[in-house]
Amino acid sequence: MIRRRAQVGFLFALLVALAATAHADGGPLTIEDVRQLRRDGRRPHEIVQVAEQRGVAFPLDQANQRVLRAIGLRRRHIEKLGELYAAQDAEEDLGEGPRQRRDRALRELGGDAAAEDGQADGGAAGLPELSDDPRQRTLDSWVRQMIEASGVDLEMAEAGHARIIAPAKLARRYVKIAERWEEQAQRHFPSSMIPEVDRRGVNVVLFEERYQYESWVRAMFHVYEQNGVQFNNPDPVERAIKSKSFFVHGIFTGFVRDETPDGIRHRVAFACAYLGIQQLTNSSMPDALATGFGNLAETMLFNDQFITVQSGYRHREIDREAKTWSALVKEGFRLKQIGSVQNVFAYSTRSMQLPQYAQGWSLMTLLAQDEEKLARWVTLLADDEDPFEALSEAYATDDDALLQRWRRYARAQR
Repeated sequence: MIRRRAQVGFLFALLVALAATAHADGGPLTIEDVRQLRRDGRRPHEIVQVAEQRGVAFPLDQANQRVLRAIGLRRRHIEKLGELYAAQDAEEDLGEGPRQRRDRALRELGGDAAAEDGQADGGAAGLPELSDDPRQRTLDSWVRQMIEASGVDLEMAEAGHARIIAPAKLARRYVKIAERWEEQAQRHFPSSMIPEVDRRGVNVVLFEERYQYESWVRAMFHVYEQNGVQFNNPDPVERAIKSKSFFVHGIFTGFVRDETPDGIRHRVAFACAYLGIQQLTNSSMPDALATGFGNLAETMLFNDQFITVQSGYRHREIDREAKTWSALVKEGFRLKQIGSVQNVFAYSTRSMQLPQYAQGWSLMTLLAQDEEKLARWVTLLADDEDPFEALSEAYATDDDALLQRWRRYARAQR
């Protein structure tokens, strides 16, 4: 079977540079506090937890980023510290709490400021309550700024754990796909995994008009710049406009005028699952397994899969294959090209080709058969455990045993 052309999205890495704040004993963490916590044996994710309680008092300039990397913090830890500072700074500037911010936002959008009973911090009637995560509040604030700055008449259609942001016709049509994915996922994963996803961190933005897409892209990066976010690429706006779709933390943006309705449905399903699993794991899920989870969503809804995500700033073509993804995996085992599960954990969307995406999808499909163990793995990843060590603990297995199980599973796939 000839596979459909894969959609390539670009994943932009955020580097946040923010101003310092004053601190006192027991107040926001200084860079020396972080160093001391590391000397005391605290792990990076534990330092982030302390920062969530106390705040951050130092600028994330290049010098401090070098210090943080040198003492073992990874990019995602540094980004979290920046997000925490941004949320803290925004609250100080606004001088208002979550409920006041919600009511103000509703008034600005022409909504009813009176929340229904049982809906916390922005929850709408009939939808799950929102978390008190400051990172999601900050992202929500930025997304609303982007909508206003774009000048495009956009509707925000909400599912339980995702939001479709688009002109009204598109938003109302494709929010149904997000709802279908959530229904399927909650049946397949009866644990707390899917209900833990905060819809403010799963934003799927769609356009059929080129001028609207470009207006949104310019507004998006303008808001990032205003909030102190910097990108590795010297001109991320131009790079994004050249692409027809891309991911930035918590947001998928797609120009879909030339796509078939089926193709758009696939993109929405993939984006909801991919952004959801990234949120649940604090972006710690290995690339091939994160894309594999998005491809699993496609398979569960439509019984096929073809979306790929390409990160980095250098464009490359994903090789096309006249084979199904299951056939690619079988061939990989037959040719002894798959010698270790840990190799799949090392795949990067900066360089993956179709066989690697297929392997990520196949392995994730196998792992998802035991939803409780998958949920346990996700929880360990969110706590910044090493991905393979966390998987070994959650599934009570090792590389050889899991590889043998995966080989048998792949042979049985059609």
